[in-house]
Amino acid sequence: MNKWIIAIVVLVGVAIAGIVARWCRSRSRKDEAVNLIPGMLEGSTPPTQQDVAKILTKNCDEYKSNGSRWGSAYFGSVFGSAVCSALAALILKLHFLKGDPDLRPDLAAISATLAALLVTLSTVVDFRRKWQACRVAEVDVQNLAYDLLSQDATRADTKAILEHLTKINTAYNQAIVGTDQARPRDLKPKTTTEPPHE
Repeated sequence: MNKWIIAIVVLVGVAIAGIVARWCRSRSRKDEAVNLIPGMLEGSTPPTQQDVAKILTKNCDEYKSNGSRWGSAYFGSVFGSAVCSALAALILKLHFLKGDPDLRPDLAAISATLAALLVTLSTVVDFRRKWQACRVAEVDVQNLAYDLLSQDATRADTKAILEHLTKINTAYNQAIVGTDQARPRDLKPKTTTEPPHE
C-alpha cells in the first residue's frame, strides 16, 4: 500500500513541479520583443515598417507560447481532475486490489483529494482566463500585422500601430493579473494617414 501512495504523491509532485518550472521559464525569457528595441533605436530614424513587423511577430510568438503554457496548465488540471475523480470511483470496484482491505479506500481517497486539489488550483490561479487572455492578445497582434501588411509602405502609420500594441499589452497584463478582462476593441488603430477633407 505504501508503494502506491508514494508513487501517486511523486507523480503529482512531478506534475506540479513541471507546471511551476514552465511558468518560471516563461517569465525569464531572453528573446522577448522588448529586447529588439535597443537595436532599433541605434539609428536616428524612426522605426521602419520592418522594425514594427519584427516587434509584432515577436509579440505574437510570446503570446502563443504563453498561451500554450497556460492552456497546458488549464486543460491538464481539468482533465487530471476528471481522471482522478473517475479513478476514485473505479478503484472502489476493482477486485484485484482486495489483498489489503485498506488499500482500495486509501487509493480512492487519494484520487478524490487530488481531483479536488486540481480543481482548486485551476480555479484559484484562473488558468482558463490567462489562457484566453493569451489567445485574444495573439489574435489582436496578428490583426495588427495584417493591417501593416495591407497598407501602402509610404502611408502606414507605424506610430499608431505601436500605440495600439501598447494597448493590447496593457489589456493582456490586466487580464493576466485579473484586474480587467476588457479588450481594447474601441481603440482600433488608424494605420493610414488620411488626406485632409476639404
